[in-house]
Amino acid sequence: VLVSDGECNEGSTWEAALFAAQWKLKNLLCIVDCNGIQGFGRTEDVLDLEPFADKWTACGWDVQECNGHDHSHILAAFEKTHAPSEKPQVIIARTVKGKGVSFMENTIDWHYWTPDDEHYAYANVGPANGRLFLFLPGTAQKPADFTLILEEARRRVLYVARALEESPDRDGDTWPD
Repeated sequence: VLVSDGECNEGSTWEAALFAAQWKLKNLLCIVDCNGIQGFGRTEDVLDLEPFADKWTACGWDVQECNGHDHSHILAAFEKTHAPSEKPQVIIARTVKGKGVSFMENTIDWHYWTPDDEHYAYANVGPANGRLFLFLPGTAQKPADFTLILEEARRRVLYVARALEESPDRDGDTWPD
């Protein structure tokens, strides 16, 4: 499950988190894109969630935090989710909205706006060969390759989907190991 920190201002999110822990949904992984911005402003101004990780822990989840812009940190967090646990797991990926694009970075407006061709040209952002490449103006940064992260996320989703298909009782009363 992928959610944002802004969505965690909703009571239904915490109700679902408590339900998952109560019923030991140990094959559930939630990734929170924690960028500090939501539709109505900064999360700290709308409804401050910090200490965010402590809230997930209090709800009965195994919690990890990582730098959501560092691929090695994200992959390491995914690897830690393979450890045996009786709890659902959450990875809080600390990110900056629009990171690396000067006119988008950490700006609430880009929560709603869609970049047009002129914005793409200015930011030098574009897809290539099934991968997202981001070239920062004036830097020699290599393109970011999200292939490994996407493969791991796909593998986890397929694992959960197969487990649910194999469950003898798929109406939510029992859950597969």
